[in-house]
Amino acid sequence: RTRGVVDRTVLSAELGVTRGQAAQLARMIERLDSLAALQTSLETGAVSFSKAGMIADTLNTPARVTAAAADETALVGLASLPAAQLARSLDRWGRLVDQAAGEDSDADLRAQRSLDSSKRASGMTEITARLDPESADIVNTAIDAKVNNEWEHESENEHGERTATQRRADALRSICNDWLNGIAAASPNHTSGSRARPHVSVIVDLATLTDRTGVAVTERGTVLTPEAARRICCDAGISRIITNTPSQLIDVGREKRLFTHGIRKALVLRDQGCRMEGCNAPPSQCDGHHIIHWADGGLTTTANGALFCHGDHDKLHEGGWTVTGDANTMLTFTSPTGIVLTSWPRSLTTSRVAAA
Repeated sequence: RTRGVVDRTVLSAELGVTRGQAAQLARMIERLDSLAALQTSLETGAVSFSKAGMIADTLNTPARVTAAAADETALVGLASLPAAQLARSLDRWGRLVDQAAGEDSDADLRAQRSLDSSKRASGMTEITARLDPESADIVNTAIDAKVNNEWEHESENEHGERTATQRRADALRSICNDWLNGIAAASPNHTSGSRARPHVSVIVDLATLTDRTGVAVTERGTVLTPEAARRICCDAGISRIITNTPSQLIDVGREKRLFTHGIRKALVLRDQGCRMEGCNAPPSQCDGHHIIHWADGGLTTTANGALFCHGDHDKLHEGGWTVTGDANTMLTFTSPTGIVLTSWPRSLTTSRVAAA
């Protein structure tokens, strides 16, 4: 600021934050530069860093920057409010300023939309989004609807297995997966009901799949455990690449679909949703799963295949659950703590009830 410019690269390096976080910090420094009282309150601790950032985020139009100088005392006073109430008050203040200035605040807000993805050293990825009000409502409405839908299809025992934030993360993943599968509303370029896989390309040695050793790597460089690779390979297209050294290719085979369209239709007709006992997730939220994994010699047949929702599919690979049996009749599930559950195809259950 002393040099008249905020260098985001320097901020990132010196403070040990990501470029996205440095950009947010730089934006706050620039917007609060003319608000001496707010800067003093921030430096003395009277206003928290996060609330100062909320005020800075509000100053995103020329009219708001000008008005803030005149309303600085009021803005500092608003900072004493709880965060949620502060956000509403700042939004109202900004809209009134924009109306008085005759500015189109919606267009200005939309111009600032962004979505960044940063991979952490822990292996987790942090996604940061800045959305205009309309876009935020659409995204939150879709996620809330997905969360509620999944809640309704769960058994009571499953309600406490995930936190609210974990449910929202899983819902976002599920929405994206639905779109990629063509389950979302059809468009001229995307036919509803198609199942174009894979959406994520994974490079994995056969030994990793069969012996559960080593790691797999996606084309984006994300490292996966052997069990995660086995789960993805349950219902994906597989292309073989044969090499005689890690860098010299000998042969690249054609993609082979593990669960053909016909077999999947049979699984849907038989299972009518997730096969885990107590789960009511519909087929659109399910992946095909090999009871005996194909890498272990399991066949791609209806007897060896069953539908599982994304959450229960995770349980069978990374969650320590096991499943045995003939999928055409009875499957037996064993939890990591020794609880045993059984499941029959819904089509057979329905037939038995009708016969009775």
